[in-house]
Amino acid sequence: MKPSNIIISDITKMKDSYCGAGWAASRAYISTQLDTKNLGYGFSFYIIFDRFSSMIGPLAWAGLVAFGAPYQVAMLSMTIFILIGIMVLKYKK
Repeated sequence: MKPSNIIISDITKMKDSYCGAGWAASRAYISTQLDTKNLGYGFSFYIIFDRFSSMIGPLAWAGLVAFGAPYQVAMLSMTIFILIGIMVLKYKK
């Protein structure tokens, strides 16, 4: 195996462990915010929005870059998505 492939493999392993921790933490947070009788309802919305964000984020990035926007603008759009999510969590009733 080439040294560059080993580096990519190591980076991928680290990324996967962080993603798994994030998913576990988000599911634990959701389970604390919901009543026992609404867990199925709440997790169904979680799954829908997870799938939606998995589609919209890459499409927004690719669309901006395809139309000539620099990578900094694409990164700014991802930052805006994150800030919107934080605001929704902070100001929910």
